[in-house]
Formats: sequence, C-alpha cells, structure tokens
Amino acid sequence: MKKVSVVGAGIGGLTAAIYLQNYGYQVEVFEKNSRPGGKMDIIEENGFKFDTGPTIVMMPEIYQNPFKDTGVDYKDYFKLQRVNPFMDVYIDGVRTALSSDLVDLASIFESQGEYEMEGFLNYLADIYSKYRNAKDNFIYKSFRGPKDFYNFKTLIQAYKLKTFSSSFEALSKHIKNPQLRNLLAFQTLYIGISPFNGPSIYNIIPMIELTSGVWFIQGGMFQYAAALEKRFLELGGVIRYDTEVTEIVVDTDNSAIGVQTTAGFHESQAVVANSDFPYTVENLINIPEKRLGKYTKKRIKQLDYSMSCYILYLGVNKNFSELGLHTIRMSEDFEGNVQAIENGIFPDDPSFYIYNPSTIDNSFAPSDQSAIYVLIPVSNLKGTNLGKQLKQTI
Repeated sequence: MKKVSVVGAGIGGLTAAIYLQNYGYQVEVFEKNSRPGGKMDIIEENGFKFDTGPTIVMMPEIYQNPFKDTGVDYKDYFKLQRVNPFMDVYIDGVRTALSSDLVDLASIFESQGEYEMEGFLNYLADIYSKYRNAKDNFIYKSFRGPKDFYNFKTLIQAYKLKTFSSSFEALSKHIKNPQLRNLLAFQTLYIGISPFNGPSIYNIIPMIELTSGVWFIQGGMFQYAAALEKRFLELGGVIRYDTEVTEIVVDTDNSAIGVQTTAGFHESQAVVANSDFPYTVENLINIPEKRLGKYTKKRIKQLDYSMSCYILYLGVNKNFSELGLHTIRMSEDFEGNVQAIENGIFPDDPSFYIYNPSTIDNSFAPSDQSAIYVLIPVSNLKGTNLGKQLKQTI
C-alpha cells in the first residue's frame, strides 16, 4: 500500500488525508501541535472559549463533502445552523441587517429608489454569471500544469470573467449610492483583499452568501476540525501530534521520499504539505535553488501579502443579547481606511468586525456572560512599522 505523509493537521491537511485514506493510501499526518485544526484553533480559559480562525461559514456543502464522499452522514459529526439575518452592518451610525433572503436584501435597495433597485438587479445578474463561470471552470477545477490553464476553452472563460476592473469599480457601474456600495464592498475583506484594488471576481462572495446562506457550526469552528480528525481516524489513518516536520526529503529527481521530523525520519512515496506555501519553500524543502523552478526562495521573499488583522479575545461579565452573531462597524471614510492599511498605517478610524457566538450558543461563556471576538483589519508587517504603531496606540 502506497504511503503518503501529510504536513499539518489543519483543515486542508485533514481533508486531503481523509480522501487519500478513503482511496486506499496509508496516510500519516504530522502535526507540531497537540491537537488538530491549525489556524482553526480554539482558546479555552475560565469557562470562556474563542475561535481563533475563521468564524463565517459559507458554501456548507464544502464542509459536508468529506463525510458524504466517504459514506457517512455529516450530521453525526457536526451540526450546522443557518444564520439569517447573518450580519449587522453599521455605516455612519445606521444599522442595516444583511439577509441572505433575496426579498429582504432587495428591499434595502428598493427603499433608496427605483434606479438603485434596477442597478442592484443588474449587478446580481452580472455577478451570478461570473459566479457560475468561476464555479464551473475554476473553483472546482485542478490546474496541475500550464496546459490545464493555457488552452482555448479556459482562456475564453477567463476573459468572460472580466476581472480587469477592481471589485469596487465593477460594483460602482451598477450601484450609485455610496452607502449601498459599501454594503456590498466590504466582503472582500473576509480574505484580506481590498475592494478598491482586488479584482472584480471577488464580488462573487456576496453572491455565495445569497445562494448558499451563512451558517454557524454548533460549539464553534474547532468542532469541525475535531469532526475531520474523527473521520480520518475511523478510516484507519494515523496522526502524530507534537511531531514537527523539519524537512520534506526530496531525492535527486525531485520526488518526495518522506519527511524528517523531530521524532525521526518517516518514509513515504508522496508528501502533501498543508503548511503555508512560503514557509514550506523557505524552510522545509532543502534542495538547490535551480531545482525549485520559478518559486525560488528569492522570489518568495518578494511576494506581496494581503492585509493582516489585530484580534481581541474578550471574556466579559455581561450578556450582549442585543449584539448579533456577526457585526461590522465601517469607518466613516472606508476607502481612506483601506488605503491606510495598504500603506502600513494604523488607521485613526478603523473598521472592525465583532463575533459574538454567545448570542446563539451558550457553550462559549458562563451563564449571563459573553465571549467576544473583535477583529480589526490592519497592514501586514512586511516593510512597515505597524508593530510600533500598535504599541503606541494601545
């Protein structure tokens, strides 16, 4: 039986491990921490718990598929709950409850006049066409080599996506009201991308919210990591916790032959690296630069990174029942806020996001108390003095 080593028991590593194990490979996962999840971790202290990674669940079928595809019912492993309205957004002090129900969402635009309603419907038609194209031709398709992308059919579909304009520019063609534009623009920040510079393809994010809704995993996001771990072990896989991979060992023909770990060498016929790509190239692949192809260590250092975030985990002795699960307070100058982030400046009036799972799940905090997660988008640390600014601000 062919052996496969997986670096990291994060969500990507565990998902890949489940499919490989189910296909008949013998899979070993190596994780430096003492539990699964990677960035989808959890902090537990004094009766409070906090998700440290993602907090918004969209496209629930992606979460369900590793269980469905291996012959079990996902409901036996984790529980999903739909959230609607899914987000409260405050712009200039005015609260708008965002819904994934099209009738409710359309009423927001219709209240601003017929032209805004018409623009919203035109925007939906345009972005749905791009969403369907991206889903069928790119999101669910593997690109293993140049010919997978550089062929007539794929290039035509890529052209139809019309990603040459920014997300905000594409939005502005249809929506003229600045508050309504901001209401649809902020979603690109979910993935650290500026709506003013990021390509318009990222406008499919609000379309995904409409087509699949927004969901909550009962008990928190870490429960999903635990569910993946359980399914992988049921299939006969092996996880070695507290075992850090220090090198992906590669032979002279660039084939992986195993991993070197803090517990010794483990031979395998293939390696899946779920560690961050720059870290993997710079620290785990110890081969001459000329064998790295286009992704040399020098090129990795020159990569641009998306924005980062500053997070507060607050256990408070009050039940904020008036605060929904997801809340965003947008800066009065949203574009200036984003520009400051891109220029490595800590904004004077930052936008921020609040996650309050205690409002629908009492497992996050003691009775009549709340576990509050506050996230502020900030610049990444590459080439900035942001760390110093943060200390001065605090």
